[in-house]
Amino acid sequence: MSQSDFDREILERLGYCIDSALGFFGTNVKKAVYWDFETEYGMSKDKIPLHISEFVSLLRGMFGPQASLLVERKIMREIISEFQLSPKNYPTIDLPRLVNELLNLNNDIPDRAETK
Repeated sequence: MSQSDFDREILERLGYCIDSALGFFGTNVKKAVYWDFETEYGMSKDKIPLHISEFVSLLRGMFGPQASLLVERKIMREIISEFQLSPKNYPTIDLPRLVNELLNLNNDIPDRAETK
């Protein structure tokens, strides 16, 4: 697998985690978040992992700091599970830092075939 294919897979997996976590809060919530992201930043939902700080700002603007934290933590739990990370290593990390670490350290991440 080439580096660009691997990078694309990481982005797809991160997108899946975000989509799954938002789906937990209901289809209407998920649609509203994606619509607001596209409207506010002019980018489709597949760009969220590359613009995670903007996405978190959007969540905080939509839901407020407390409710946004619930959404962020749900996304983080999905990511930790999908990438088989140890939750003990991420007790105080925030969502942007977790995503950025995954994008920067993607050579150490097992690919999807290894996680099945």
